[in-house]
Amino acid sequence: MTDIKSNLELPHGLSGLNDLAYNLWWSWHADARGLFRELDYQLWNVSSHNPVKQMQQMAYYRKEAAAKDISFVSRYESVLKKFNDDMVTGNKWYAKKYPSLLNKPIAFFSAEFAIHNALPIYAGGLGVLAGDILKEASDLGIPLIGVGFMYPSGYFSQRISVDGWQEEDHRHLNFKEAPIKLVHDAQGLPLKARVQLGDRLVTIAVWHVGVGNVDLYLLDTDVEENTPSDRSLASQLYVSDWEWRIQQELVLGIGGVRVLRMMGKEPALWHINEGHTSFMIAERIREQVEKGMSFDDAVRKVRSATIFTTHTPVPAGHDVFPVHLVDKYLGKNWSPAGQLDRDKILKLGGEEVTGDRAFNMTAFAIRMSQSVNGVSQLHGGVARKMWHGLWPELSEDKVPITAVTNGVHIPTWLAPEMGELFDMYFAEDWEQRQDEPDVWQDVWKIPNKEFWETRIDLKRKLIGAMRARAQKRWSVGGAEPQQLISMGTLFHPEILTIGFVRRFAAYKRPDL
Repeated sequence: MTDIKSNLELPHGLSGLNDLAYNLWWSWHADARGLFRELDYQLWNVSSHNPVKQMQQMAYYRKEAAAKDISFVSRYESVLKKFNDDMVTGNKWYAKKYPSLLNKPIAFFSAEFAIHNALPIYAGGLGVLAGDILKEASDLGIPLIGVGFMYPSGYFSQRISVDGWQEEDHRHLNFKEAPIKLVHDAQGLPLKARVQLGDRLVTIAVWHVGVGNVDLYLLDTDVEENTPSDRSLASQLYVSDWEWRIQQELVLGIGGVRVLRMMGKEPALWHINEGHTSFMIAERIREQVEKGMSFDDAVRKVRSATIFTTHTPVPAGHDVFPVHLVDKYLGKNWSPAGQLDRDKILKLGGEEVTGDRAFNMTAFAIRMSQSVNGVSQLHGGVARKMWHGLWPELSEDKVPITAVTNGVHIPTWLAPEMGELFDMYFAEDWEQRQDEPDVWQDVWKIPNKEFWETRIDLKRKLIGAMRARAQKRWSVGGAEPQQLISMGTLFHPEILTIGFVRRFAAYKRPDL
């Protein structure tokens, strides 16, 4: 059970703002964001559109005044009703379309989730897709549970130094100001799980994030029971040290399964979003062997309920660990003292690297999943070619890796200004039928002049934000004049501009 105690001081008439602020549902509903923005526009901006932080810093007399404002209260009640109605899944697409398909949830494991910048625990595309999947699952009423890490230092913000080098800037997340809640057990104590890493036990706390009616659980090792090094184990996303990373991935995979069990969650399916969380497979095998099942039968049972999505089209993007590190940190689970058959586990993740055996997290996930998919039709073909060696007896086109093309969560990514145009010229129920190709033919009804003016307005907003960022760098003495130019101070909204906005890493293939 999650801690539902409010830490936002609110007048009685606006008490519903607590639940609203702590559920990231507001991040894809413009009327909810507008409600917080109206409360205090300046604080809304200063807080980087984080209503929890905004409400904590807002003077109580301002809240009281809002509670007496008839016009504001009317909008508040309208948003709150919409929010509460949306938390009921019985009338949503999934319940209507597949009422008896699943009586248990789907567990969705991912190393990162990008939902909103109020919770900066993501790096890029993998997290963006994961966050969009949670939001879409909420909209459709799909019974999904997310499992990831709470990274106090998140992923670095990048900037270019005066001499042209990419620099990393790690900023510590203030948990008290984040839209998260600590998970408690039935006795009201903070829920704690434990994972064996070699000769030591690592304790894990759990944070809950509401994403509409989807629950996201984030694991945290920064607890008193752990040593200083273990407390920082999950502090950063995608550390480069392989020994540190394998410990992180063991905690996330094994600890994630144990946390769900402790909360009484029994998923029907387990979805692995990229190979980082693949150790959850080993934990589920161990569970079945501990109950008396043979190792081979446990493998078959676990495989039948596992789905894997691979994202990366180049070998450098996949985690491959030396066998000695797997032995060092997973070794307590090897039989006969433990429940896992070492040789069979290593074979399932086996890959030959420079003549030495290595454990490939992606190969492990592929071999242990009943369904594997790439993230576009083209990538599906690339993935079949990359992993053909796992099925040498098959022709490349018969390799059992399919493709589900990445989409986006439209309410998140569609600018409100563009949404207003769609509302004017599209069918009234276009949002409910957004996956029907015919709906998008209505784009031709939008007059070119209106479409272009809206587009230019959005570009002006983007360039304005870039200039504000450049001015901020300049004001603190963090940029030279030539940098200010490259940061966009001379950009023009009516000139086509192409740039590279990802971090400049070789495996991102910038030379394409």
